[in-house]
Amino acid sequence: MNHQGSTPPARSAPLSTASEALALFSASCIAVATAAYLGVHGLKSHIVGLPAGLWLIALIQLAAYLRRRHARALAATGEAPTRDLTPRLAAEALDLPLVIGTAAAAALDSIRAASAALGLSTDGISSLERRLGDSLDASAWPMRPIRVGIDVVPELFEALTEAPAATRAPVQWVRVPSGRDDDHDLRRFHLDAIVRQQGHGPVRVATAETDGLDAAWFDWSAPRPLSYASIFPLRVDAAILHLGEIDPTSRDEVNLAASLVRTIATLSRSPARLTLADRLRGRRPVCRGSLRPGRAPTGPSESCLLELTGLITRPADRTTDARRAAARVVGAWLASTDARLELDVRRRGIDAALDILGDEPETLLRAAALRLAAGDDDAAFDAMVRADRAISSRPDHAIHDHLAFLQAEFEMGTPGPLTLGRVGAGIVLAAASSPPDRLAYVRSDIMDDIRYSSWLVGRDQDQALLVRLFSVLERDRLNPPRAKAA
Repeated sequence: MNHQGSTPPARSAPLSTASEALALFSASCIAVATAAYLGVHGLKSHIVGLPAGLWLIALIQLAAYLRRRHARALAATGEAPTRDLTPRLAAEALDLPLVIGTAAAAALDSIRAASAALGLSTDGISSLERRLGDSLDASAWPMRPIRVGIDVVPELFEALTEAPAATRAPVQWVRVPSGRDDDHDLRRFHLDAIVRQQGHGPVRVATAETDGLDAAWFDWSAPRPLSYASIFPLRVDAAILHLGEIDPTSRDEVNLAASLVRTIATLSRSPARLTLADRLRGRRPVCRGSLRPGRAPTGPSESCLLELTGLITRPADRTTDARRAAARVVGAWLASTDARLELDVRRRGIDAALDILGDEPETLLRAAALRLAAGDDDAAFDAMVRADRAISSRPDHAIHDHLAFLQAEFEMGTPGPLTLGRVGAGIVLAAASSPPDRLAYVRSDIMDDIRYSSWLVGRDQDQALLVRLFSVLERDRLNPPRAKAA
């Protein structure tokens, strides 16, 4: 853990002399040439007749010019330019590639802003950014560690930063000033996430996000709109997180909160959320390659999620907002990821999530899928029937695109028990969102998909299991709980 305090901003001299400008130009040329040598091949591709590297050097010079103008404007008003002068950032200032990358990122941001103001197309810039971003991901470009800003009461600050971590994602905790705008401080301190608290009230976490590259989940504190894609998501990264009130003297509450913060900050480094400017500034993907199907969970993001899984399986005195949020993200990940995880690990985690969240349909269906994958058919059918009742009883139980996702599982799913479990959950979604008199038609359509599914060919036992599921759902519809009680 790295404990950092905030230092009052100091006045920095602008790069005004010709020798300083020449030094920056030389440094940018060296950095771009080194990056190209290290494998950033996109710098060699031609754009309007010139290599992309030359355009990047020009962007760096433009950024330096804009910075000089900004410094002169501040000097004229007597206001000091803000700089982050914490020891860690001061050390990073000596990292020449990051200095050049930060300048280039600022130039890219300026060009995009100017293009938007003038109504010009940015398709060419976006295409270049994608190519350079892919090259940077495959190169040795420097990476900043996960950094979390803390703006909470001193007792909670000490508790969070001292909480043990059993993950491969070390985090730098940075004390940030209070009363600031989240987006401003996320950019200023190069943060992945920021933790804020008003007085001794509830705690909220915000992550770095870019327009058009949104997080997959808005807030782990609340379930997503019900759909097949939300129950079994490809990504579980979130934009914000409401942790509620945390007792700094409770070791279990603090450890869980710290683990949630590390997880949401690490997942914010998903490649789908990062721009070229982020990568140039050192916010590179940390989960690249760690979420491949069939691979052991060795990446930082999976390490954080496994730590969360272990924490929610431990008994707790009370069910807090943080515990419910952890149960949601853990349940979604365990039921969706194709990483090589033992079924008993998945089962323990999803059972703990179900104990915490009760009869949330999403968690019931995830539990049913994992129980079916583990061969516990009766327990799986029980969870599916409970989910069917919960969804059907909702006044707004419309579920969108479930049939399209279910058909995709039939056509392109990989043979395996987890795929079978997800298909079973998808059948429940299809049944729950259909009027009772349409259930027979839904069954007929899905049975056709089952018969012609490539990965179900020759798996008569699995096909019979899905047929039995329809029978269980139909029998429960004909004899609902109230009728049975009578």
